[in-house]
Amino acid sequence: MLNVGRKRKSEDSGLVLPINAVPYHWLPEKKHLHVGNAWTRGTDGKVVARHDRQRRRFVHPVLETSKTDTVRAEFEFAVEDFGNDPTNPMLLGLFHSGCAANCSSVTLRVGEADAVSITVAGEKGVWESKPVRGLKAGQKLRFRIVLNGSARTLDARLTDLRVGKVLCELRGELPKEVAGLRFDEIGIAQPDWIVADTPADKAHAYRVTRVLFERE
Repeated sequence: MLNVGRKRKSEDSGLVLPINAVPYHWLPEKKHLHVGNAWTRGTDGKVVARHDRQRRRFVHPVLETSKTDTVRAEFEFAVEDFGNDPTNPMLLGLFHSGCAANCSSVTLRVGEADAVSITVAGEKGVWESKPVRGLKAGQKLRFRIVLNGSARTLDARLTDLRVGKVLCELRGELPKEVAGLRFDEIGIAQPDWIVADTPADKAHAYRVTRVLFERE
């Protein structure tokens, strides 16, 4: 169980799985996924876990896209608490199961405090928007991706759902360094190209209420 399952007490006969041992919690009564960018370990589930370079994703598999597909993806979410560890940003977007999250991906990244950016990562380089600040805790947001493989264009934007204002965007023709992207996962992730040991009080916490994936 990789030290996730543990006995609540030493005399207990079975293992338990405390919800604070993993960052992804489905809350059926609220119909949303709660995410905290921190992991714990230890017999009491309170010791900060140190993860070397390994997958830390909550994703849904999709049929691998081709270089000519048109792909649409949407996430509706709200940040509950902003963390302050720029090395461990929250990531929402499209990924490839055979690559780290900083390669062959289109993601919204919320890094240090409330700094948000949109990043396209290819095998030969990165294309990203300028970081934008000013997000508020509880603000209802939509991150939308439209990637036209044939035309090699991207329209990705973060919008405030209450007022319809675009807060951050990355649009235009894909640079050659990130052309030919392929994806086979949609969801959320934590950086898997670094060693992460962010304590809970410095990690982002957010809720995801809706995810959409379409292709042509």
